[in-house]
Amino acid sequence: MVAVTMMAFVITMLTEAAVDGMRVEGEAHRRLEASLIADRLLADIESQMMAGVPPEIGRDEAEEEPYRISVEARPLDLGRLGIVPDTSPGSSSLAALVGSEGLGSTPPLVEVEIRVEWDEGIHTLDTRRTTFSFDAAAVAAQLPAVASGDDSDEDEDE
Repeated sequence: MVAVTMMAFVITMLTEAAVDGMRVEGEAHRRLEASLIADRLLADIESQMMAGVPPEIGRDEAEEEPYRISVEARPLDLGRLGIVPDTSPGSSSLAALVGSEGLGSTPPLVEVEIRVEWDEGIHTLDTRRTTFSFDAAAVAAQLPAVASGDDSDEDEDE
């Protein structure tokens, strides 16, 4: 009788360990799949940026069961990075260009965030990737003297 009780106790503990292991393995599998989806989207966005196609500002959402995917491109918030931009009139710094309305539809500095989320029991888990885009053409159009290499002022200082 004691041996049967101990055997039942051991089997119960092993069963709980097996169920926990399967749960953790399933969560790890879903996290890996979500990471692969996010990495694929990140590679697509970065290859487009390398080809000279800046990301469009806005948010796109899609669904790949069991995942919800969102890609958001927004102007880079320098304040969030701890940089206080010089937005005084006549300032030609890049920080001033970030807040400029004269750059067209896409600002020169863009933050792109990819978020892949899924439901894991009663919790929602996610994985995120972030990249940044710098549109040199937009900056060059705003700073023609810098883009053309006009450094006559620097020569006078020497």
